[in-house]
Amino acid sequence: MVYFFIMKWRVGFTKKAAKKLEKLPENIQLRAALLVEEIRFGGPVRGNWKN
Repeated sequence: MVYFFIMKWRVGFTKKAAKKLEKLPENIQLRAALLVEEIRFGGPVRGNWKN
C-alpha cells in the first residue's frame, strides 16, 4: 500500500509587497499568482522556473 500526503504550504506577501504587486501590469500579477499556487502545492523549491 502506498500513501501520499498532500501538504499545502502557506504563501503570503508583506503589506508593502502586496501594494507593489497591485501596481504591476496585469500579466505580471497573473504570473505571480501562478507562482504562488505552484509554491502552495509543490513546495518552495521550484526547479521549473527561471531565476
